[in-house]
Amino acid sequence: MLKIFKGSSDLSLSLENYILDDETIELLTTESIDVGYFKPINSLFIELTTQVIANKIELEFWNGSSWSIVETIDKTNGLTRSGFISWERNLDTQTETTLHSKALYWYRLKVLTNDIPTLELKGINLVFSDDTDLKSAYPDVMEYLHDGQTSFISYHQSARDFIINYLRNKGKTVSRYGVYKMLDQFDLHNYEEMRQASRYKALAMIFFNESDAVDDKWYQKAKDFDRLYGEAISMDFLSIDANNDGKVDESENQSVQFVKIMRL
Repeated sequence: MLKIFKGSSDLSLSLENYILDDETIELLTTESIDVGYFKPINSLFIELTTQVIANKIELEFWNGSSWSIVETIDKTNGLTRSGFISWERNLDTQTETTLHSKALYWYRLKVLTNDIPTLELKGINLVFSDDTDLKSAYPDVMEYLHDGQTSFISYHQSARDFIINYLRNKGKTVSRYGVYKMLDQFDLHNYEEMRQASRYKALAMIFFNESDAVDDKWYQKAKDFDRLYGEAISMDFLSIDANNDGKVDESENQSVQFVKIMRL
């Protein structure tokens, strides 16, 4: 389980899942959000419920003796919107350290330019697609947000879980020192390999929930996007952290392609 701390407050249970609880915190330039996992990771998706003042963010990792800054690709635009934050996968000097009484690989997310007195967080974890992906496939999708919804994050999480279960059922596993664990989202070296499949599965779920009958237009849209999902999941390349060490090893650098075989 991903560990998430702000100061001494353990936010893991509320923020690890995007559709359970929200957390409202103050984030000063002298503070950090600390995210830890049992192995190195290189991407997170941060879901915000409100916009905040523009900022420059900084991400640090433990190098064995001190905190080092790593360059990020910040799709949150300084925590002003929900989005992905990604960084280099193979950080040669990164080591496990004990923080908040837990020995993990830790990352510290900081804001540099402005204090944020009220930061409303819905979740910090990883999904494979976001609302921008939905708009690229169906520009009017935001019309289907229901009252109380600020995004389609629940569908992105459901699509991610659907894909992970699919991969598990296909026999995709990871192991270290002979110990196997169930595949999860952080075992994919590059979440973007599943981005197209996740986009279509989320759209299929959205329109299926709009449908009232098998012959209405929403059901047909759901079927169409589910067909596109099927094509995407069968064609996407996938690189998995097979030895569960959080690094891209030479043997894992060869992407595997799922091929759908049809009997004529």
